[in-house]
Amino acid sequence: TNYSINPEKVLVIYNAVLSNSFFEKSNELVELNFSNNYLVAVGRLEIVKNYPFLLNVYSRMKSEIKGFNLDLVILGDGTERENLKKQILDLKIQDNVHLLGAVSNPLPIIKKAKALVHASLSESMGLVYIEALALNIPIITTVNKGATEVLNNIEQKIIIDSYDENEFINGILLMLKKEYSKENPDLDKFRSDKIRDSFLAIIE
Repeated sequence: TNYSINPEKVLVIYNAVLSNSFFEKSNELVELNFSNNYLVAVGRLEIVKNYPFLLNVYSRMKSEIKGFNLDLVILGDGTERENLKKQILDLKIQDNVHLLGAVSNPLPIIKKAKALVHASLSESMGLVYIEALALNIPIITTVNKGATEVLNNIEQKIIIDSYDENEFINGILLMLKKEYSKENPDLDKFRSDKIRDSFLAIIE
């Protein structure tokens, strides 16, 4: 629009996320010193990722939802780590929330999760969405441009269009009991070989 380019001349080629090595890494053995029943959140520990909201949601679920017994695993590091540790202690959820930091291979941990929870205030191309979908992990997320684009027409997701704790809690509960296809969605546009072919087609 800014440069009056004909939209028919615009081609989107996504980042290469999926490859044979991706699935090989997802099958690596990982030992966890906590329950295998957990939700997972992935991203930098920064304000934009909105972790205080997510911790409040989780704390309420632990105290208000009878029978809710999932832990919360957070993968990533950043400047908000100490603030989040304090919030976790204040909410008295330190026995069930695990800040694992920036791990070299998060895929096996994502793969074992019951769901991916994501409450970011802003997101462009959320690679963790693609990773979770490829590993058949359902997603509950707040609305953002990345979620709208990547998760469009995807069955195993719930997008919450506000930052209301009650709505996010209901979204998690609904997704955990929702029946959805276990088949991988069509993620070819994120496969490295397909992306290579797209670039070659342009060059040729």
